[in-house]
This record gives sequence, C-alpha cells and structure tokens, in this order.
Amino acid sequence: FANIIFTRCPGPCARMTQTMRQLQVGIQAGSLDASLVSLSTDPEFDTPEVLSQYARKFKADTASWHFLTGSKEEIIRMATEEWLLVLQEKDETQRDSPNDIFLHSTLTVLIDGLGRIRGSYELLEEGEVEAALMDLRQLHDEAS
Repeated sequence: FANIIFTRCPGPCARMTQTMRQLQVGIQAGSLDASLVSLSTDPEFDTPEVLSQYARKFKADTASWHFLTGSKEEIIRMATEEWLLVLQEKDETQRDSPNDIFLHSTLTVLIDGLGRIRGSYELLEEGEVEAALMDLRQLHDEAS
C-alpha cells in the first residue's frame, strides 16, 4: 500500500496516517505479508529525521512501513506517473496558511509485487480499511 503525505500538512495527512496505522494493524493481525509506503511531498522540510519522528508519533512499525522522500522530480514522477495520484504544489497566493503547500490525493493504492496498481482506497471513508484488507487477502490468495 502506498500514499502521499507531508508532515506539516494542515489538512488530511494526519488522519491519512492514522488510517494507514489501522491498515498496518490489520495486516499484522491477519498475518499478511505487505509493506506500506508513505511518500513525503515536502522534501525540503521532511528530512529522514523529521519522517522518523513522524513515524514514531503514529506508532508505525517501520520494519514494514517506510516513510520516504527524494527529489521533487522523483516524488512527482512516482506519485503521478507510477501511483496515478494527484499532486500539485500550490502557488503562494492560493495557500490558506504557510503550511498549505500542496493539493494532493488522499487515496491509498494497493500495488502488487509486479508494480501494478490493484486497487485504490479512500481510507478516510468508513469501511475502506476493511475493503483494502479484503483485497490484499485476495491478492495473497492469487499468489498462492
């Protein structure tokens, strides 16, 4: 599972990270083999140290949940071309606050071992964590 966030987000990112934590707990409880990736859209601020603190804040098991960053170009390519998620930096005149930096998707995508998107989920909606876990179980069953 993969999503895009940034740690100083004044909007949905904290809630998205909380639901990714629920997803991680469900994966562990179901003895499923899966990794989670949260890609920061804010590489200037979200250094590896900041991302590590953020992971601890949300009690992420970083053995299977990776908080990544990179160059702006790599992040935009991964988010928009590989994961097919919306990501756009806001012009300063469009920002509601200094930390309102990006317009981005709140979807989480399920990616199989071949790098194919197998599902997308609005985890902030009721029942979506369970739907994502069911699809992951089905993906595991296909591979068996």
